[in-house]
Amino acid sequence: MKCIILSHVYTKKNDHKTLELVEFALKHWGEHNPESYIIAIGHGVKPRNLGKCCNYAIWPSEIVGNKMHHAQNNLLYQGLDVAEKKGFRNVLKSRSDTIHFRKNIFDFAKSILQSDNKLLVSADQQELCDSFLYGSTSRMKKIYKVKNPNLDLQFVSVSKLKCIDLDAHWEHLKNEKHAMLSFNLNNESEYYL
Repeated sequence: MKCIILSHVYTKKNDHKTLELVEFALKHWGEHNPESYIIAIGHGVKPRNLGKCCNYAIWPSEIVGNKMHHAQNNLLYQGLDVAEKKGFRNVLKSRSDTIHFRKNIFDFAKSILQSDNKLLVSADQQELCDSFLYGSTSRMKKIYKVKNPNLDLQFVSVSKLKCIDLDAHWEHLKNEKHAMLSFNLNNESEYYL
């Protein structure tokens, strides 16, 4: 059983760029991870294809709470709770404004995780970032609920994950949707997170 949680996006009322790239990312995630149960988390205007590309959504129209970071962590925890209640032992968490140039990224993450007692965490130039996480659902919940959790982490580079940052490169990439959907984008590494 595979579960993917896509999180950390706020789509403002007139932010057509963010809405367009998130809608594309949801399509990409759905098409290239067909065996996965996808949970989308965000705030603001809902993407039009949310129901078509995702199995479950937590997407309030306003930011819940008074701070964006707190609200995102709260919604992510809710998503992890849904995954746990549905029986998903492991979960993959990524940003909903990115795509990965790998089919079935869940299987890839599972194949490189060296121990079930660890969480696979993205890192860029020796800096920890939570744009990508894979591992035990219960362990991941600790990150977002407990201050300073004592967890065993395994790092993976964003280049190995082939994680494309749509937000940073959308002006060019919006004309390359077909190439991205078919994994045929020239110089893909130029667009990595």
